[in-house]
Amino acid sequence: MSELPERPRRIPGNDIFQAEEVDRSRDESWTTSFPVYRVTFWNLPDWHGPSTPYPIAFNAESWRVVGARDLHEVVAWADADGRQYELFAESEDSRSGRQFTGTVLRLTGYNPALGAERSPNALISDLAAAAGVQAELDRSGSHVEGNAPPPVAPGPAEFRAERS
Repeated sequence: MSELPERPRRIPGNDIFQAEEVDRSRDESWTTSFPVYRVTFWNLPDWHGPSTPYPIAFNAESWRVVGARDLHEVVAWADADGRQYELFAESEDSRSGRQFTGTVLRLTGYNPALGAERSPNALISDLAAAAGVQAELDRSGSHVEGNAPPPVAPGPAEFRAERS
């Protein structure tokens, strides 16, 4: 029987990424095959008013997605919308009848309301997506100092999404 190649524990260009092997039989008490997701779409309204030194506020529209086969299906649905978004998984508690705990786990995307607090490059590994978010921030006036955007790299699924 051949040995599997060892997986890298770090990723070049990301100083905080760490991977370690775990024993699932010892540290997982409950797993769900069909998690509930939340998608928050962010859009920048058209600004037709006078010039202002203040940033324009982003609008958020949140959806709850159930019945998706996997994360990729939700990403494809959100990408088809064309707006910037942030994607979360709801946390459930097996001890409380698997009810939503009020905690969501960020899976991907960026909250542009963070503005200068956090660079898109710190939260998005996809260079094209990070550049798109940075372009929206630049258009809004929410500049992130010292953050040059990276170069830009060159149908809805069959699940139910409802506004939350």
